[in-house]
Amino acid sequence: MYDTNRGGINELARLHREAPQFPVPLTKQARTQVAALLMRHGEAVVGSTLLAVAKDRCFSTPQNCTGVYILGLSDDVCAAASTADQAGIEEAIRWAEAEPVWS
Repeated sequence: MYDTNRGGINELARLHREAPQFPVPLTKQARTQVAALLMRHGEAVVGSTLLAVAKDRCFSTPQNCTGVYILGLSDDVCAAASTADQAGIEEAIRWAEAEPVWS
């Protein structure tokens, strides 16, 4: 589900621009899994290349900025975190990689 909320997109862009950036070794299969999880939960896929993953809940929209991780899904994958550290991002990615892909 795509979120066309302009405020959400602006907030996502701000977080991506201002938050600490961490390189993340995320495989194409893992990126597909994260996208499938978001779609299954009916949560926001904001734009075509960015996902928001929250640490306190499975997935969250960027409007709920408490502990939100932003995962880039381009070939040059990176993660931005507003309130998370490197370990928290790695934990979210490990969780996503361990989940099955739904068809």
